[in-house]
Amino acid sequence: MMLSPVSKPPISSPGFLRASFLLLLANNSAAALHYVFQCMMGRSLSTEDFGLMNTLFSLVGFLSLPVSAYTLTLTRQWAELANASRHEEAERLWYALVVVAGVFCLTGMLIAWWLTPWLAWWLKTQNETVICVAILGTGLGTVLSLANPFLVARQWFMPLAIGGIVGAGLRIGVAWMGIRWQVPLSGAVAATTLYGGVLAFFAFRRVRWPGWSQLSFQKLLPAKCELFASLLVAFSSFCLLGADLLVVRRLYDPYQAGLFAQVMILGRIIFFLIGPIGAVIFPKTATSLLNNTQPREEHVVRRGLIFGAVILLAAALAISLLAPIGFQLLRGSSDAIVVGYLRIAVWCLIPLSLSQLILPSLFARRQERLLLEFTLICTLLPAGLAIFRDNLIHAFLVEGAVGIFLLSFAAFRLSRTSR
Repeated sequence: MMLSPVSKPPISSPGFLRASFLLLLANNSAAALHYVFQCMMGRSLSTEDFGLMNTLFSLVGFLSLPVSAYTLTLTRQWAELANASRHEEAERLWYALVVVAGVFCLTGMLIAWWLTPWLAWWLKTQNETVICVAILGTGLGTVLSLANPFLVARQWFMPLAIGGIVGAGLRIGVAWMGIRWQVPLSGAVAATTLYGGVLAFFAFRRVRWPGWSQLSFQKLLPAKCELFASLLVAFSSFCLLGADLLVVRRLYDPYQAGLFAQVMILGRIIFFLIGPIGAVIFPKTATSLLNNTQPREEHVVRRGLIFGAVILLAAALAISLLAPIGFQLLRGSSDAIVVGYLRIAVWCLIPLSLSQLILPSLFARRQERLLLEFTLICTLLPAGLAIFRDNLIHAFLVEGAVGIFLLSFAAFRLSRTSR
């Protein structure tokens, strides 16, 4: 029989506000280190290469979509098993997934390497080495990052908090080594796997290896509807957080795409500020539904949106006021054009940021129909960027319009389903 991770009483689950504040504090600390990393790279790379670096990060997210979607399916099962005190079963499932994901990621890496010339054409670069580094980082990082959803499902928020800070610090160290060795772009891309590596350390330390005979491979085949819902969530998240960089990189000239990436790096501070709220909404919503406390579940989502809106409004105001300083830190110079871009973009990103808090609620509720509708609206973002591409201001306005559309949809459809 599999041993429990630690022979101690079960860890109690913190309340919504306590967990939110814990992750917000840790996330903001990690985000500050993330922007130290971005400033290091902004001063070490040209505008074109800076845009390529962040587009590669988006490409990494796209390549890891299948495993991300599949993991979301099991995350809900892990949360439900943990809530039912069936911890050993959840742990056997997680280890089985790590093994299977490792095999699939290795296969995917080989296919991606074969497609390297095509990827270089899409990204408008001749640097195939950095694409190979990104592919290697994708495979390794995807497997290691499987610790993140498992820790969320078990509501082990303290390791999540510590892992984010430590991983961000290590990322700066590896990026600094890349700059010293005259390979800043490859070093920056290689450093992206460290966050998942730190979380994996915490997960492997808490959960003991059960042995090959006890791995629950046969239970890794979820229902088709659950896998479909997970794919919708993963694809929606990619549309909201990464697709725009890939589209802009292809449709604009490299310099304009680099400017867009710089503005998004500063504007998306507000995305990271409220990201931990979504990590708390999911397990709390799943627990409320499992205990048949529907009013409490709706209250969790409503409080998350209100809490997030307050944070976003204050953050957007601060970013607008400090925009010149932000660009001075990021790239060592500032001008009226890029400052104006940022002041437009940050307010356009508020509704898009809030809409990301809807996804964990829809997924925990098992509302596949609403998820499909939500995902179809998310695809309007890359489609709109492809249609309205006269200048970067149009790109920012498209992001704001799609965010407002998503929030309006959520307010209308969720109010009807709760009646």
